[in-house]
Amino acid sequence: MDRGNHPASRGWKRYYWLSCTCSALGLLIYVIRLQAEPDDTADHTPDECWSLGGIYYNPQDPALFVRSRLGSGFTLNMATRWSRTFLIVLFGESRCWPVS
Repeated sequence: MDRGNHPASRGWKRYYWLSCTCSALGLLIYVIRLQAEPDDTADHTPDECWSLGGIYYNPQDPALFVRSRLGSGFTLNMATRWSRTFLIVLFGESRCWPVS
C-alpha cells in the first residue's frame, strides 16, 4: 500500500502547507507595514554592534527588526531569541519544500 496517497497522510500535509503559507503571508504583511511607516529618524544603533557591514547584534536592544545600514529595508537583531527562532523556522520550512 502506498502510504503517500493514504487519506490520513494527506490531511497533515494540507495542514502543514496551510500553516506555512499563513505564516509566510503574515510575516510578509508585517514587514510591508513596517516599511510603509515613515521613519525620518537618524540611525541610533551603535557602530560596535554591526559586523560584516550588515549583521546587527545588540543584546541591550529589544527590537527584533532594525533599519539596515546597507541599502533600504530592515535586518534582524541577531541577539534576540525571536530572531534565531525566526531563522530556524524559516530554514526548517524551506528544507521541507519539494525540489521538483
